[in-house]
Amino acid sequence: MNLFDTIQSKLTHVEGRDRLNKLFEECKHLIHNHEEELERFASEHRCEDVPTDPITLAEYNILLMMNAFNTEDDDAVEMYFERVRKIYEDLHEHDLICSLFVKTGQAYLEVREYETALKYHLIAKELLKKSGDDARLSHVLADIGLNYLNLGAYVKAMEYTRSSIEISERLGNLNLVFAYNNYASIYYSLKRSDKALKYYLFALKKGDEMSFHKMDAHILNNIANIYSDKNNFEKAHEYYIRSLACEATQEEKYSRASTINNIGIIYSRQKQFDEAIQWFEKSIAISEKYGLRETLAKNHLDMSHVFAKKNDHQRALTYLDKAEKLFVECSVPRYLLSIFVNRAEIMLAMNQCAEAEKALKSAMEIVQRSENEYEISRLYETFTALYLRKGDSERVIDYQKKLIEAQKEEYKADYNQKLAEMQASFEVEQKEKEAEIYRIKAVELQNKNDEISAQKVQLEKTLHQLRKSEISYEFLNNEIKERLGFTIIGESQQMKQILNLVQRVAQSSATSVLITGETGTGKELVARAIHECSSRKNENFCAVNISSIPETLFESEFFGYKKNAFTGAKEDKTGWFEIANDGTLFLDEIGTWLPQLQSKFLRVLESKKIIPVGSEREIEVDFRLISATNDNLQEMIDENRFRADLYYRLSSFVINIPPLRERVEDIPALLEYFVKHLSSRQNKRITRIEKQVESALMSYPFPGNVRELKNMIERAVILSSTSVLKLSSFTIPKSSGRDDSVIPLATIEREMVLRALKQSGFHQRNAAKLLGITPKSLERRMIKHEIKREK
Repeated sequence: MNLFDTIQSKLTHVEGRDRLNKLFEECKHLIHNHEEELERFASEHRCEDVPTDPITLAEYNILLMMNAFNTEDDDAVEMYFERVRKIYEDLHEHDLICSLFVKTGQAYLEVREYETALKYHLIAKELLKKSGDDARLSHVLADIGLNYLNLGAYVKAMEYTRSSIEISERLGNLNLVFAYNNYASIYYSLKRSDKALKYYLFALKKGDEMSFHKMDAHILNNIANIYSDKNNFEKAHEYYIRSLACEATQEEKYSRASTINNIGIIYSRQKQFDEAIQWFEKSIAISEKYGLRETLAKNHLDMSHVFAKKNDHQRALTYLDKAEKLFVECSVPRYLLSIFVNRAEIMLAMNQCAEAEKALKSAMEIVQRSENEYEISRLYETFTALYLRKGDSERVIDYQKKLIEAQKEEYKADYNQKLAEMQASFEVEQKEKEAEIYRIKAVELQNKNDEISAQKVQLEKTLHQLRKSEISYEFLNNEIKERLGFTIIGESQQMKQILNLVQRVAQSSATSVLITGETGTGKELVARAIHECSSRKNENFCAVNISSIPETLFESEFFGYKKNAFTGAKEDKTGWFEIANDGTLFLDEIGTWLPQLQSKFLRVLESKKIIPVGSEREIEVDFRLISATNDNLQEMIDENRFRADLYYRLSSFVINIPPLRERVEDIPALLEYFVKHLSSRQNKRITRIEKQVESALMSYPFPGNVRELKNMIERAVILSSTSVLKLSSFTIPKSSGRDDSVIPLATIEREMVLRALKQSGFHQRNAAKLLGITPKSLERRMIKHEIKREK
């Protein structure tokens, strides 16, 4: 069986694009392990031997293409590539054509021929866009970004990498780890190690979240390199060791040898030469075992440096000879200049000037032949040192001049390079900021859409249950929209106690709750919190303002009615009692309830049954009742304006919300919350609040409580034109003078009660007559203000 038949047999059970991918993998394996056999196969087969089946013919040409790729015959690669593409076009196998471009681009990327790789990847990108295959598109975009990075086109690298990240985040695919690693590499290339470190760590985190650890060793190595560059050798060593642990589990021979070499380098930089030698020897052993010639050569060069620093010149030369031989064998000439300069420096240290001069002349030939100015200053410095030792002052002066000129050119080149890097860094930062703005807007838009969808579902459910009621629900809809996603803000002990009470009473889904407090303190917010924490949270929360319902509409609004029950009743209408069934009914401003309506409501609470107007059938209802008022219901009972039996029904559990002036420590938290919430609504970016604002607000009594505070902040946000919210944007009322200051009613009431008790000798009945109230009412006020009989 020949080589082609062997590959064919391995692909028997593989179909479509996966078959093509597998074919490329098999070919790459052959390139690394059977070079002679593959070349012999290519040379032995002629046109008359080729298969006739189109798919098999395409695969045959792919094998020849990969052989040409291995021998670096790009013209032949392109010829075979076009043959394969033509076959797939005739077969209308567009998916295979796309895969062909992708895999060919990746092959060139792996051998660092970035311009050729880019050519294939850019075509693959357009094909994938047309096909709508976003999963593969995200991978190709990442590869394009990597190509541009290695070509020094940082802005384009950023654009394509960012696009890859956006698609991968949406799909949640593993390419996200590769893309963030590339993103970090862009910043590392621009010498922005802070940004690079941030994104390398983010790539590591994403890999952990996705249980994808293939990239861990590579990323950890990159992080270690950053710390090594910063001379933070302890951190660098820590990450190199972690990288080694990953490489061991993944059997990454090449990267393992490279990582061990890096650890040796950091010991060498710290002048811990014996430790450095131990790590280099370990890397050499792995490189020799797996035939990693370039890594082996690099280790020998590093060993030469170490022994030179230890003044063991003979061993330094031995390792330098090995390194030179290996670099020539694996066609890596860029290190040869460094090798000859190193050799010259060692020879000078051994006082062998003739050998040093010979090495330097070889180095100069490399510079002149390749126009390579790498280490040119070091070369001239070594020449100067050589001729100083030989006493050739004329040549010393000559090479010093050359050194000065070279350094000028280097400084100029370095300046231009830094300038280019700064410009590229600025452009990359701008692109990233633009991308981040678009991303934030996209997230905000998505969140807004989700919120609107949730509101729509809730509103449609409510409207469906109301069955086209004639009542205007505009106020209800506005409240639903306003309160979705509500929160209770407060750092004071009073608010913490209220939250504790909310949690406790929520556990009992039948207990009636009465919420008291001044206007604007947030009574409905507390009611909604009770509902959301209870077992009824998935049912309706119906908020009804008693003062807005006329007496004539009470029965139809609460009980509902049947069609033709009265003139104008054109269809059935569901009342509030039935709408709130299984949920929560919240009644606000219950102090405005007329006494004749209170009795009807009381009967419903006692019987849990209603009869709609025009119907004879009772309907059972079960709802949690929460009431709220800013009136003193006890006084209203004393004055026969509120039924005592209804009060006891409503007040099984009472929660009193103190006014804002009694919990001023909540103002800073409320200020921060409302500024963030309202500035977002106004599309304003307010990042800081002037210090004077907080103290000024805490000095104001806020008769309108939290509602007044919110309105005051909203006005200030609208007026603000900077990112800092200043006191000048606020309009805070001020008292005209000491005599005109307003004293809280609670303070006056306590003083009057105490004065009457003292005048009557603490005889409560007489004190009540002085105040014009009943003894029972006086007793409640004494308890309220914690007034006890003086001894």
